[in-house]
Amino acid sequence: MALSALLLVGCSNNGADSDKDTSSSDKTEADSGASEQQYTDPSELKDSYDVIIVGAGGAGMTAAIEAKDKGLNPVIFEKMPVAGGNTSKSSSGMNASETKFQKEEGIEDSNDAFYDETLKGSHDTNDKELLRFFVVHSADAIDWLDSNGITLDNLTITGGMSEKRTHRPTDGSAIGGYLVDGLLHNVHEREIPLFVNSNVTEINEKDGVVDGVTVTVQGEEPQLISSKAVIITTGG
Repeated sequence: MALSALLLVGCSNNGADSDKDTSSSDKTEADSGASEQQYTDPSELKDSYDVIIVGAGGAGMTAAIEAKDKGLNPVIFEKMPVAGGNTSKSSSGMNASETKFQKEEGIEDSNDAFYDETLKGSHDTNDKELLRFFVVHSADAIDWLDSNGITLDNLTITGGMSEKRTHRPTDGSAIGGYLVDGLLHNVHEREIPLFVNSNVTEINEKDGVVDGVTVTVQGEEPQLISSKAVIITTGG
């Protein structure tokens, strides 16, 4: 299934303080989050994994869970001291059409309407093939999250849509933290190693085939970690 269909609607700061230096507050938030979450000890790092995932946001943790459930041995490297990435900052919800939660509320939505309204919102600049793929599989992503204990059954309308298509946690709270907590729970439950403060500096190749990465964990010497595949989820 296409879990790439996740779409988070964030909230940007367009106010007068947009140029304000937030490095201090960001560090405080990161340190606070890091103290509450548990991560894999650097001493447990192995020389080889089936799949290396770079980035521990929503996409990275989802990829790791899927890989593990398919019998692979994944690892996640996150350069920040806390998991979550830009997913943590998402506020409104996750857009999807023809979902079971819409149907339960009697909302008559369609993939075509979702596609058309998204294309209109982009002023016709979307990659149309990718957009269609995303829209068609959007309900699958909602179902996948729900099957893993991450339920988004509170629906609302946000910009550019004609139906309640934005899915939120049951209590209507910001989706970012809820997703990160839920995905982290699933990562821990499956005992997937997640190393923070781990900066991947190079994707390595052998005979033209990617076979691992070079990573610096907790400021130590760079290490070569081999794998059958590397997934980059640092696009936030």
